[in-house]
Amino acid sequence: MIGMNRRTFLGVAPFGAAALLGSSGPARAAIDPSERKTTPGAPFKLSVAAYSYRKYLQGRDKNMTLLDFIRKCAEMGTDGVELTEYYFEKPVTREYLMRLKRTAHLWGQTITGTPIGNQFTFPAGPDRDKQIENYKKWVDISADLGSPAIRTFAGTALKGVPEPEARKTAVECLEIV
Repeated sequence: MIGMNRRTFLGVAPFGAAALLGSSGPARAAIDPSERKTTPGAPFKLSVAAYSYRKYLQGRDKNMTLLDFIRKCAEMGTDGVELTEYYFEKPVTREYLMRLKRTAHLWGQTITGTPIGNQFTFPAGPDRDKQIENYKKWVDISADLGSPAIRTFAGTALKGVPEPEARKTAVECLEIV
């Protein structure tokens, strides 16, 4: 897949994804795609933000992965999941992204958004450049997942920086990305 552009990848995706993921694994055994549950025409679609499960996805009490989170949401009867960047396995690999996407599909969950942790209140310079580069990387990851939305954290004003100036800096960064 290295060196393959997105358009080429999408052209071979049905075959490439199967080769990449293999034909076994817990998600395949869990739900047959023909049994995928949906509610066409339902007036409201429910999605759960992974951040709501932060206690279980990080830290001392961590006992859940994003794959577990997707399954849990499906068991609760939701329509979608918002996969917060903080909780992704690092480093993020294409194989991992395809596993997340496939698991969401098999459990009847739409990936509704990708919140990206960032701090856009740094003044021009290396810290700000690093934030912008990371954000751009996550835009591509979000696209690979089929996420239609990205939730952005502008960050807080740095010590000694007036809030209007921090807000202006955040807007500049958003215009860049």
